[in-house]
This record gives sequence, structure tokens and C-alpha cells, in this order.
Amino acid sequence: MTKRFLLSLLCIILAISCVSCANQKTKEEIISEVDKKIDTTTVDKTYDYQNEVGKWLTPEVEYKYDETIKSYEGISNCWGGNYFIKNDRLYFKVSKPTSTSSGTNSMLTYISLLTGEKHHICPDPLCEHTEESGCQYVDWVSYAFDPESMSSIYVIKSIYNGKTCDDAIYKIDLDNNRTSMLYTASPLSSNEYYNSISFVDIENNNLFFAETHVDREKNENGEVISTETVYLKKMDLSDKTVTVISDEYDSEHGEILKANGQLYFLDRNERRFYSTDMNYKNEKTILTFDEGYQIYNIYYDRNLSLLYVLISSNALHSSSKAEGGYGKIYCIGKNNRVEEVKMPSDQILDFQLTNEYIYYTIYDPIVFGTSPRGGEACDETGNKIYRVKRSNTAEAELIFDGRGEMKWSDRGFYIVGDYLYLNYSRLEKEGGLAWFRKMWSTARINFKDNTIKWINLD
Repeated sequence: MTKRFLLSLLCIILAISCVSCANQKTKEEIISEVDKKIDTTTVDKTYDYQNEVGKWLTPEVEYKYDETIKSYEGISNCWGGNYFIKNDRLYFKVSKPTSTSSGTNSMLTYISLLTGEKHHICPDPLCEHTEESGCQYVDWVSYAFDPESMSSIYVIKSIYNGKTCDDAIYKIDLDNNRTSMLYTASPLSSNEYYNSISFVDIENNNLFFAETHVDREKNENGEVISTETVYLKKMDLSDKTVTVISDEYDSEHGEILKANGQLYFLDRNERRFYSTDMNYKNEKTILTFDEGYQIYNIYYDRNLSLLYVLISSNALHSSSKAEGGYGKIYCIGKNNRVEEVKMPSDQILDFQLTNEYIYYTIYDPIVFGTSPRGGEACDETGNKIYRVKRSNTAEAELIFDGRGEMKWSDRGFYIVGDYLYLNYSRLEKEGGLAWFRKMWSTARINFKDNTIKWINLD
């Protein structure tokens, strides 16, 4: 590609969006910067390792759109996960190491499910996408997508105030390349230790969120006592006013979910899943589980008003020597009626729900060596992904075998049509030890055509 052609291409792009992350620049200023970078920038070798991964897969040449990708519509992961679909876009984070610390800068990126093209939400092609460079789009924590708008995303970021980190809610306006703070969690008292915000739902132009405050103070015996208070709040997105729905929530009851006009709670201490109305009244226990077990994932099918809940043994997720133990999916219907989904395996580790399929992993451990922290470097999933049709959950189909090479992090895979997106972790070995290192990149694999494409933060 010649310098003249690259400049012409960037001029076309910048005619549409020529706004810098931090400050607005003129087209001439940006083109001047591009000219300097073409002459001085060296080739980035950071991602060379990707050429050696999954050699049985061929590089993707063509992205194939298929109407069957619409099978995700109306399906949502209640615990967020790493991937989010909004209309014809698949959002996820990619990251790269910072230049000043051992941490990373993360950027929300999306794939057009129509074309397969990657887009960072930062529109400046010259931006370094780091906090040091002033990029306003890096290192957001949680995301909530406005169902009424393609361009509005609500996010949470922790703001350091000199003493503690306070969570704040921001709005990202993609159309106008603008972020704005809407709300900051206020201190509960002078003894406040920290506060935090977590999104619950967006419905009828209201953003529901839980705000947690933790106080610490010494009692008469000099012991430090922590007091936690959780408020369920909602923000009217038309005027940004925030009201408290309830401050009677007992934080020991765990995480809040909202579906079918009810609130659902995971009580980790009492090991139960239960529901109430929006005022925490009319409590009903739905599922209970034994010590050593946990709810690992929850999906909601809005089309059929069904919740799918995975209860799995902790040992299955952390050992190659787990004995017994189960991982089962339960379907919760109207009036909180519960049925076990009869699957080909009763040792399920994770799953993804679509309108047509249940994609899942099972306990099938591969040990790669001894971990530096003791124990084993183990891929409990066997590096394999299966699926069953929701209309016939008895017959399993193996759709992907990573052959021990394509390790992904927890909740680190997502499937749309024939494409598998996974957060890649590389096996490292040194001095007789083995461990997995997050590489902060996403691989897109067409498991039907056996092709691969890497998606990086560049």
C-alpha cells in the first residue's frame, strides 16, 4: 500500500469522523500526523505469536453472513459475560499492555455481524487508545445498552477521589463522539470505605442499578466493623433524575437480577435462588443447592419468558481430580416452575443459550503441568465445545475441538451463527512449570469452514 493511497483512504474515513478522543482536530492536523507516522512507525511485532496458533485452521479470507445469526434475538446473559449483542453488532473488549505499568488498557470493540468488520468505539485512527494519551474510551468496567438507541451505551468507571474509588455512570454517545458523566455514587458517611454500582436492567427508558456502600468503623473493643448497605435505584434516562426504589435490601442476599417483572436473587450464603416483587415482597425460593456448588451462569429468553440456570460443582471448575459432582441446567418458567433440562452430560461447566441451540462445555480435563502457584495448569473443558438443539437436547454435536491449543478464559467464548469468538489464553512453560497467560486478543473461528481471524487492539 503506497503512502498516497493510505492518505487518500484516511481522508475519506476522516471526512466522516475526524474527531480525536480527547480534543477535536482539523483534518489537516490529523493528515499531518498520519504523514509523520508513515515515515517513522516500525512494524508492531506484538501479535506475531498468532501465526503459530491453530495451524490446522486456515486464515479467514471471506466473512460469510448468514440469516441464522438472528438466533440470538431476545436472548440475554443475565450476568453480562464478555460479549454483548446489540442489533447487528457484537460488542466485546480487547486490550493491550500499557507502556508505563504492568497493566493493560482495554477498549470496547464491535464486530458488524453483517460484514464481519471490526470497529473500536474510539473513532480516531491515530489514537493510541491508552489512558496516558487521553483516550476517553479506555478502561470502562461494565456496560448496559439502551434498547431504544443504537448509539447510546451506559458504562461504569471507577473514579479515584484522592482517598477511595467511587463508581460513576457515564453515557457514551457514539454518534457525536462524546462521553458524559451522569451520576456518581455518593459517600454513605464519613466512615465510608468504598462504594460500587452494578447495572440491573434497562426498561421503559429507566436504567435500574444497585448501589452498594460499605462503612468501616472501630467498635469499643477496637475491632473494625464493616457495614454494607445496598440501594436499588433507577435513573429516568429522559431527564437523568435518580430515585431510590428501596433501601431495605439485605446485602447478604447476593446479586440482583430482573426479569418477567420480578427481582431474582442469588443468595450465596444460604445457597439458594429466589424471587420477590419489585418491593422485595412475596419472596419465593426457586432453587437450592448443596455446599460446594454454585450458580455459574444464567440466561433469559425474553421471547418465551424463560430463565436458564446452570448449577455446577466448584470442584469441576478447579481440578482434574474432581470425583462425582454434577453440572446441570434448569429451566424456570411461568409461576417459577422448575424443570431440569436433560442434557447429554450431567457435568456441564458453562453454556450459551440461543433460540435454536444450547452451546456448552463439559468436564473433560487436560493437565499441562504444575502451576507456579501449586496445583495444576489444567483446562477442565478439554478445549471442546458442544451443542444440542433446544428441541432435542439428547443428541450432542461437537462443534469445536481446540486440540489443547485454543484455551479461553472463563465465560470467554461466544457463538453467532457458524462463528466462534473466544478470548485466547496462551500456555506458557518455563522451569518445569506451566500456566496460562491472557493475551487480550479475540480469535474468530468459523467452525464449519475451519477458518480463523484475529481481532486485536491496534
